[in-house]
Amino acid sequence: MTESQYSRFGTETLDLHKDFEIFKFPAGEVHVRLNTDYGFPQGINLLARIQKSDDIIVLLLAIDTLTRMNINIHNVIIPYFPYARQDRVANKGESLSLKVIAELLINNICFDAGVKITVLDPHSDVLGALLPNDSIIHSRKELFLNTLGNKKIKEIKNDYHIICPDAGALKQTYSIALELETEKMYCCKKYRDTLTGELTIDMDYTDWSGKKCIIVDDICDGGGTFIAIAKKLKDCGASEVLLYVTHGVFSKGLDCLKENIDKIYTTNSYKEIEETDFVKVLDIKEFI
Repeated sequence: MTESQYSRFGTETLDLHKDFEIFKFPAGEVHVRLNTDYGFPQGINLLARIQKSDDIIVLLLAIDTLTRMNINIHNVIIPYFPYARQDRVANKGESLSLKVIAELLINNICFDAGVKITVLDPHSDVLGALLPNDSIIHSRKELFLNTLGNKKIKEIKNDYHIICPDAGALKQTYSIALELETEKMYCCKKYRDTLTGELTIDMDYTDWSGKKCIIVDDICDGGGTFIAIAKKLKDCGASEVLLYVTHGVFSKGLDCLKENIDKIYTTNSYKEIEETDFVKVLDIKEFI
């Protein structure tokens, strides 16, 4: 059994990118093979961190492999559900990508009524409507509380303003503010041109002198939104700016975030991230 396999309630968990041999043929087709002969009499959970479109094909082939080996799959964990940011048709000529990918995965995963799907902090409520009723969805609030821990949560509750980056994140951020019993919450106004990608951040409230802030959202990809908000906060006198994101993609690295953000709290839902003084990471194995 490899180091990536661990057990909860007697069920082993296979990691898609550690317990399967994956390679591409010269023409680009993906080949997948289970690389362990360890027995799974009680069945398995399958952890799939999906970082690119090829990983969707790898997951489908891995499920077929396990099915052909008569290995019972209890739970397919897709911490970062792909294409959830494309949950509507914003411009003529676009596809509803989330619906396409969700149906593709669900139709292949739920071949048996006993197979569950687990997702962490889905970007869109649309996904919740597409997933089977018995799916397990861990909320942003749950992950936020677990990532920061009791000591830091108490400090946040007493001393920090919670910053919501845009109206789309308001519902989730408000639930966190209610949990912390704080009224110190502010929602930014973010405008993004869906054709050009150009981003504009407006903050009506400008007196942040000496205030501590934590920005809360689900995904940090390149980080442009958070860099812009943190800079505005610091320029207006904020003494500290923290960032919580469930899914740390960090496609442009972490250095670009360090100028105005003092610390990041995240999970390893998208990829393994080395914990440092600048980044605190919650291991998603706690939710499997």
